[in-house]
Amino acid sequence: MPQPLLLKLPHEVLLYILKQYLDLTDLWTLTRASKDLRCIALLLLKKQWSVGSDSLLKSQMNAAMIAVSGISQRIIKRITIYDPYAFPPILPQNPQNPRNWLYLTLTDTTVYDLAIYQHSLPDQSVSEARSPSPPNTFPPTIEPGLDEGSEHFFPMERIKYQCKRLHYIVEDERKLHYQIARNITKENLNAVIESILHHVIFVNGRWMIMSRRQSAIAISRARAFSAATTRLLCSLGDNLKNEVAAIVWENMSSFITYVEYLFLGKSNGNSNLMDTITVFLNFVCACYVAHIIVDEQALDAFYRVYHVTSKIYKDQTRSSLRELWLRTDRDLEDSPLSRYLNLSL
Repeated sequence: MPQPLLLKLPHEVLLYILKQYLDLTDLWTLTRASKDLRCIALLLLKKQWSVGSDSLLKSQMNAAMIAVSGISQRIIKRITIYDPYAFPPILPQNPQNPRNWLYLTLTDTTVYDLAIYQHSLPDQSVSEARSPSPPNTFPPTIEPGLDEGSEHFFPMERIKYQCKRLHYIVEDERKLHYQIARNITKENLNAVIESILHHVIFVNGRWMIMSRRQSAIAISRARAFSAATTRLLCSLGDNLKNEVAAIVWENMSSFITYVEYLFLGKSNGNSNLMDTITVFLNFVCACYVAHIIVDEQALDAFYRVYHVTSKIYKDQTRSSLRELWLRTDRDLEDSPLSRYLNLSL
C-alpha cells in the first residue's frame, strides 16, 4: 500500500496494524521511513517492546542488538546437520539406535547455536577454505522431505553446501561483533552492557510474551538470542574481560533483586513475569557455559530465583535448563550447577 494511503488510515487502525502484524525488526525499519511513520514506530517500540532511543548510544545499541537477533535466527535455521564447529562434542553414539544424536535438535537447536564459540573456527576465511565440512561420515540432514528414503546415505555435496552456508553466517556475526566492539571504550562499557542485557532479558522476554501461540518457536528463539548475546559479550571481553564479567554479574544481581521485590507479598508471579525470569535463567546458563560468570555466581543466581518462585515453576525449568545447556560438554555435566539442578529434581 502506498505510504500516503497508509497514513490516511485512522490513527487507531494504523496502530492496531503495526502492533499486531509487525515484529521488532519491522518496527525498527519503520524508524527510517517518513517522519510520521517514524514517530508512530518509536512510540510502539517504547510502549510495546521497552526499546527506547533517548540517546545516540541507545539507538546504536538497539540497531546492533536487533541485528544480533536476526543473525542468531539465521544460524539456528542453518544448523540442521553435523558440523565440527557448531555441534556438541559429547553425544550418545549407539549403533543400534543411530538416531540418538537427533535428540538435541528435536528438543531445541540452541545447544548448537551456543556451541559455536566452544570450538575454534579455522583461521582461513570461508571464501578461502576449500571445504569447511568434516571429511568422513555425517549423520543425515533433518530437514523434512529432503532425505526421504535415504536415512543414512546422501550426497556429500549437499553437506558441504550446508556447512559453507553456516560458516558464511558465522562470518557475518563476527563482522558485526567487530563493528560493535571497535567503538566501545572503558567509559561507555557500562552503558553498552546495560543496553545489551536489557535486550537479552526484557526485550527477549517480550518475544516470549507476545508469541504464546507459537510457544515452542518463541522459546527456541529466546534461547538462541541468549546464546548469540553471550558470544557478543565474549567478543567484547577480548580486551576488557574482567570489566565485562563484573558488569554482567552486577546487572544480573540487580535483576534478581528486582524480581525479589516483585514477589514480596505475592505467592506467585504473573505469566509475563515468569516468562521474563525463564529468559533470564537461560541467559545465566549461557554465560556460565561461556565462563563469563563462575560457579558461585551461577549457583547464587539460581538459588535466589528459585527461593521466590513456586515449586511448579522450579520443576518445569530445572530439567530443561540442564538438558539444553549443561549437556554439551562432559565438564559441564559434572559442574556444580549441573549437580545442583540434578539434585533438585
